[in-house]
Amino acid sequence: MKMQNKTKKRTDGLTDYNRSNMSKLHYMLVYAVAEILAAAVLYVFYKNIIASAIVGAFLVPTLAGEYVRARIKKRKKKLRVQFCDMLESMSVSARAGNNELKSLESAYRDLQRTYSEGTDILVEVDNILRRNENGVPLRNLFKDFGERSGVEDIRSFGEIYEIIEGKSDRFADIIKQTQQIISDKVEIEEEIETVLTAPKSEKYQVLIDLEIYEPDKVDIHRKKLETLKAELEKQKEEADRLKTDRKTAADNYQLYLDMRPEYEKIIDRKKAEEERQRIEQEQRQKDREVMESYDRMHTKMYNPGDVIL
Repeated sequence: MKMQNKTKKRTDGLTDYNRSNMSKLHYMLVYAVAEILAAAVLYVFYKNIIASAIVGAFLVPTLAGEYVRARIKKRKKKLRVQFCDMLESMSVSARAGNNELKSLESAYRDLQRTYSEGTDILVEVDNILRRNENGVPLRNLFKDFGERSGVEDIRSFGEIYEIIEGKSDRFADIIKQTQQIISDKVEIEEEIETVLTAPKSEKYQVLIDLEIYEPDKVDIHRKKLETLKAELEKQKEEADRLKTDRKTAADNYQLYLDMRPEYEKIIDRKKAEEERQRIEQEQRQKDREVMESYDRMHTKMYNPGDVIL
């Protein structure tokens, strides 16, 4: 059996992070280990080695597929952290007065000191710099990287950069804000994963221990498992709430970027209107002063008490 990748294989030599980078030998090893583990777990519960081996063979594609998907997910998580480090270095360089390209080159040198050769982010930044030398705009390169990465944050950055390139003097601020959002999201997701993983591990360990060492006491510990399940559900609800809050924060930030040009126009129009009103008010004040001066002069010249009858 061969697991099917949902995305087509690229022909340009660039990495598609939605596909596994495993070799055929690695795939074979995964299938063998999955068969052994499935048969072993089934034997623990059913005590029949032949039936366990047969049923385990049917479970192998599912288990192997989960392993491959987990590898892809883990690689994307690492790439997102590496990308966050790249943005942090770019932000420091941009605040020092460098433009986008110089900031990226400076970040590449910093990443070389942090990560070993062949790390995904080093390969990607090197690819971006080389292709930019051949005349490909940075906005196209960042957008392509985001699409290939399959990481929402990198894709969003590519879309934002495509809009602001050469049009905003707030490049350093935007880079820093994006880096901070990604960093916060990574921290929240790690906390969520820790909260969700611990009860699951405890639950499975209790099941295995009971089946192996105390098969007659399963009912005694059932209530404990139900308590663990309830706690897990409560923690899952809290995790969902945190995810919602995180998405709301990201949406608000994107809305801010989208609305900022229009908001600045409104502010400019408001300032112009205030200036116009100020000038009109000063003119009215001058007109009143002139009229008052004229009235005083008129009264002095034609005062009825000074007229000779």
